[in-house]
Amino acid sequence: MTIDNQLNFDTHVSPVCNKVNNQLKVMIRFRKLIRTSATLKLYKAFILPHFLYCSTVWHFCSSRNRDKLEALNRRALRIVFHDKDSTYQQLLDKAETTSLYSQRIQSMLTPIYKCLHFANYPKYLKNYKLYDRLSTVLKAVTYYHYQNQQLPRTACTLSNIMR
Repeated sequence: MTIDNQLNFDTHVSPVCNKVNNQLKVMIRFRKLIRTSATLKLYKAFILPHFLYCSTVWHFCSSRNRDKLEALNRRALRIVFHDKDSTYQQLLDKAETTSLYSQRIQSMLTPIYKCLHFANYPKYLKNYKLYDRLSTVLKAVTYYHYQNQQLPRTACTLSNIMR
């Protein structure tokens, strides 16, 4: 994970794209020797983790970087399924997965959900003020996600949340 001083995450996304492209080249080379089901497992085991590593940190990267990663994921799925004609959504359905954006949202919402609904989650996360704010965040993010809208930019910091 590389963070630059402007927090646009260009220095993180570019190496990720290079790593994934190198792995895709190997998959293309051995495509005729490996079944589609095995190639899909390789994609989920060796390519997808590169896209999702520390994604909670860099989720709010620039739209250019976000589109770059989605385009590379689309290319990877086309290689996996030997399919040049299907739409990105059809490829995602074949792979029984969702877009990278949706997966990043889910990875951010999962701990919030656990904090709100599981009794054995750490007690310090269950204090009333934080609990109330987390439930508000969960509702807002879920609403915007299902409306296919971008989350509004705020001047929210961790210290504001913890007050």
